[in-house]
Amino acid sequence: MRRNFEDHYGTALKGFVQEKMKGHTIIAHEAERPKGENVVDLMEALRKSVAGSSGKGKPARGGKKRA
Repeated sequence: MRRNFEDHYGTALKGFVQEKMKGHTIIAHEAERPKGENVVDLMEALRKSVAGSSGKGKPARGGKKRA
């Protein structure tokens, strides 16, 4: 089954380039980004994780090596 793919980004970009070539001013409109309720500071979580580990735990993978 073959599906047709429409490149919306490429089509819009070509339109912007054509408008710019005609001398028109292009005004960008950003869509509002969704706001998350459960936002985690990844750097802070990493710092806490590193500070809490002694480095003497068991390895993440088993000691067996694959041939």
